[in-house]
Amino acid sequence: MVKTVLISVLVLSNIAYSKAITQKAQASATTKSEACHLATQKARQKVLLVNAIKIAKKLDKKPTDKQIQYVITQDSDYIQIVSKKLRTNYSKKTGHITCSITGKFKLDKKVLKSKLIDETNKKSWTDKAEKWIKNSQIYHYVSTTNGMLTVFAVFVFLWLLKLIFAKKREKSSTNYPKQYSDNSYNNMSRSSLNRLVKNIDTYPIAGKYAVREIQRRLKQSEIDHPKSTKEDIENKKLYGQMYERYVGKQYEAQGYVVEYRGIELKELDGGIDLIATKDDELLLIQCKYWTQKDSITHKMIKEFYGNCHFYMDKNSQNSETIYKDKRYTDIACIYAVPSIASLESSAHYVFQDNKEKCRYKIVKMAK
Repeated sequence: MVKTVLISVLVLSNIAYSKAITQKAQASATTKSEACHLATQKARQKVLLVNAIKIAKKLDKKPTDKQIQYVITQDSDYIQIVSKKLRTNYSKKTGHITCSITGKFKLDKKVLKSKLIDETNKKSWTDKAEKWIKNSQIYHYVSTTNGMLTVFAVFVFLWLLKLIFAKKREKSSTNYPKQYSDNSYNNMSRSSLNRLVKNIDTYPIAGKYAVREIQRRLKQSEIDHPKSTKEDIENKKLYGQMYERYVGKQYEAQGYVVEYRGIELKELDGGIDLIATKDDELLLIQCKYWTQKDSITHKMIKEFYGNCHFYMDKNSQNSETIYKDKRYTDIACIYAVPSIASLESSAHYVFQDNKEKCRYKIVKMAK
């Protein structure tokens, strides 16, 4: 019974060894274990390479050399070493140990074949990807071309519209009144008249009457708003001096001593027409006989306030203002006007912000 078991084991082992693949290889390293490990790996790679090439030749889709190399270099458990014989040799010149191996490997060729097929199919996926990229590039080119064609079509459409409207405008030129006596030109806006003058070549009759209408309006504006003559300017100056004297007399009646700077110094008055003094009080006065509504702006008030500060800084000493060798501590800026209506609304805000040092006073001149 024992003999039959031993014989069966020997037969099976011989069958197993007969299916195993024998391969030799050698490698050198500084240590014995490292050299033997490298030799074993080389033998394993040779077995895989030889069998992979044989399998690849039988496949319909043959893998490339790079794909075969990629498959055999991956970690796998479908190849196992059955037995190995090792022989080592030490070289005194190099100091390395050379290990030679004769090993028998058991390889599952079905798994190796499936690995190669999978790797080959990957190539088809890459081909699909490349085709997709090419198709996308073609789509981009086509879409860009379509976009350019669309822009060109829109441009042509707008150009045709322009031509159509230009023809309609030429036809509509006959709609303008052809006689100047017609009130249509009198009621036209200035922009419409200017448009007709610019396009007088297109609308010769309408443009001619538009020029006449513009000239008529200019003459009428000169009549309605005549330019100031020298006599008018002199009269305004005279009214201004009369108002300064009247305001000064009002302060003199209250016991102030008044200097008429505007009348005496004229343009050199520094923006201050009157200086009135009484005890410790010093008043810097600007007189404006402007009766038109909102004629006095906030900029004019600020300018006067700045002139007052310039005068005080120029004549100050120890927080006091010196005027004619006398020191004054109570100083104020007065803006004399004939009516509150002549002050612009924004001018009131300037007085409110500086009400302690700058204020206005209504002085109506008797007729």
